[in-house]
Amino acid sequence: EALTHLNKSVQLKPEYYKARISRGKLFRRMKKYSEALTDYNAAIQLEPNRDEAYNNRGNVYFETQQYDKAITDYQKVTQLNPGESKAYGNTGAIYAQQGKFPQALENLNKALAMNPSYQDAIANRGIVYAQMGNHQAAIQDFNRALQLNPNKANLYDSRAKSHQALGNTQQAQQDRQRAGQLR
Repeated sequence: EALTHLNKSVQLKPEYYKARISRGKLFRRMKKYSEALTDYNAAIQLEPNRDEAYNNRGNVYFETQQYDKAITDYQKVTQLNPGESKAYGNTGAIYAQQGKFPQALENLNKALAMNPSYQDAIANRGIVYAQMGNHQAAIQDFNRALQLNPNKANLYDSRAKSHQALGNTQQAQQDRQRAGQLR
């Protein structure tokens, strides 16, 4: 029903930016990425100085593993809106997946400087620290992230691995048990 309404809005007024953004978001949730990109591209043509369409298009590129395109869009977001912490957080997550840990930390730290309670950035930074072998820093970040959301099984799993790497077998076991309870 929402899609029918948005299709009608776009058909009647193709230059309506918000309808393009809304329909793009709906297509993304439906995993119709090509259609989402079409709407975000149209929105960018309509209003090239608004960050929302670039951010949303970057999210589609991120989800479809087109990382270079995602980073380009997130960089455009930060040019248009320097205070947008999620663009830095997403860029950091991409760099982490690519094993580019210095770039990942740089972007995650920028995101956290803007929004110290940004749980995904805290958790992703913890993962980067763990991958770099800095398990003490990783545990600190996992602790912070779990304070913000104590119901994330994957964070307990990640913290357990860092505890195990440091020889903290009992804490690792407790975290694995808690993760299991949350699943």
